[in-house]
Amino acid sequence: KKSDTEINTDSLCRCGSRAACFRTYEKLKKDHKNDITLIYSDLNNFKYVNDNYGHDTGDELLKLYANVLMNTFFKHGFVGRMGGDEFVVILKNVSDEQTQNLINQVALQLKEESKKLPFEYNISFAYGFVTKKSGDSDSILEYLNKADNLMYKNKKSDKS
Repeated sequence: KKSDTEINTDSLCRCGSRAACFRTYEKLKKDHKNDITLIYSDLNNFKYVNDNYGHDTGDELLKLYANVLMNTFFKHGFVGRMGGDEFVVILKNVSDEQTQNLINQVALQLKEESKKLPFEYNISFAYGFVTKKSGDSDSILEYLNKADNLMYKNKKSDKS
């Protein structure tokens, strides 16, 4: 039987696990006074790193990204890895402006981390975020789907 820590922690990145994402959302949703913001993100061109520098390097990049997310959001909410290079941040009672400011901090930190890499690669990410207002009844899957769709729109607009 796995311990709670093993179940709730992503074994590679040491952030929250997929299961912990769902539990965190449900716990926050029980208090009907909470607005819950979900940020869904993934690394841009992550496949390029795995294909050109190997999966060990890709794993190191995932850990770096998770650390930047955790360092940025630790005072404000929960960070979890959904799988692959996809991460979710769950925030309670923050404005869209605050959320965007925190996302901008992540982008700036990743830009700085890119300069430290032993190879040429610009660490960037695509994201989408949605806020479940208190009283809304949609499930986490519905909100994750909305945030995921916004992330892909963001990804497409960055390429054009």
